[in-house]
Amino acid sequence: MKNKGTTIATILLIIFIIILGFLSFIFFRNMKHPEYVNKDKFSDELKTMGETIYKDYYYEITKVDKTDEQLKDFLHKFDTIGLQFNLVELSKYSEENKEKIDMFISTNSNCSKEETKVLIYPKAPYGKTDFTSEIMIECKETK
Repeated sequence: MKNKGTTIATILLIIFIIILGFLSFIFFRNMKHPEYVNKDKFSDELKTMGETIYKDYYYEITKVDKTDEQLKDFLHKFDTIGLQFNLVELSKYSEENKEKIDMFISTNSNCSKEETKVLIYPKAPYGKTDFTSEIMIECKETK
């Protein structure tokens, strides 16, 4: 009888250790970068990434060989359809973006790198900061 009680206690201890290890793994994994696990918080990061790439890269490159009037005409074409920057494009812009996007995708693997994007809508008078943005996070429902 004493041997049977010791066996049950050992089995329960092993189960307890396995459960504790599993819960610790989940807890510490989510603590590593909790700001990118949540889609709402990542949405804010995504908006910042898109606006930065538009202002610091796209706008600057676009205006290089255009007069002010040509630049306005060019950007006007996108005021209703928008300029799209998906996660693949945003991750190429900087190593910081790539790390944030990789962390988001690793914790939300059902989300698309191609369909999750920032849409930038230039607006009159078509200056560097004259735009609105829209975030689209496309994730398949998990069952």
